[in-house]
Amino acid sequence: LARVMDAWTAKYPDRDGYLFPYDPLVFDQLLRGEGAQPYYSVPFYPLHKLMAGLLDQWTHAGSAQARDLVERMAAWVADATAFADDDDELWQTVLLTEWGGMNDVLFGLFAVTGDAAHLRTARRFDARCFTGPLAAGVDDLADQPFPHANFHLPEVVGSARAFEVTGNATDAAVVRNFYAALRANHSFATGGSSSGECWQRPRDLGAFLSPETQESCTTYNALKIARHRFVQAGDVAAADDYERMLLN
Repeated sequence: LARVMDAWTAKYPDRDGYLFPYDPLVFDQLLRGEGAQPYYSVPFYPLHKLMAGLLDQWTHAGSAQARDLVERMAAWVADATAFADDDDELWQTVLLTEWGGMNDVLFGLFAVTGDAAHLRTARRFDARCFTGPLAAGVDDLADQPFPHANFHLPEVVGSARAFEVTGNATDAAVVRNFYAALRANHSFATGGSSSGECWQRPRDLGAFLSPETQESCTTYNALKIARHRFVQAGDVAAADDYERMLLN
């Protein structure tokens, strides 16, 4: 990964910290609000995975090289998304393309470094068409432009991490109200949720039973949220949900 980053920096000296399996033109297009096709599908999603893995290599295995790489990546993301502070309309359009848990890894990086720059960048990753209604207690899971469960579940994991590192009450409300809606309106008796990775209308799950019901990766992210709920609020029901989801 370090060799790849160095190779990109050699080609584009003004983009130090870029680490991706495709030329930066894919992000140039995405950040213009034009999506990433046909070059790529959801660029921020694998970027989050790379950053999260490097952060783990540093925090769990003590890799100084991983720390250098993830901090350089975070600096590149901060620079590439700086326009969001002045053009929120464009940025919210960009966030309609799945972006994984970029908020989660940046809040995690802030938690271990105390660098406010990471906190500022993390805060940019907030798709308000999703979190706004949830903060007000509205179940909007089926009302998204693309109600793809694994698009939005990592965002809520990030909101949970945000509350843990900042104590922000809105982040707590998003997680609390999302989890309540997921459990009451969008989950099967087994504890899993969604069909074909998408949410349907509240309490209408029986109409969408198929071989693609309850995909394991959506349940995996729901497990993360249940764990946060139990740790943050001592919610015993969340512990029961965790057991049910894990066993099924």
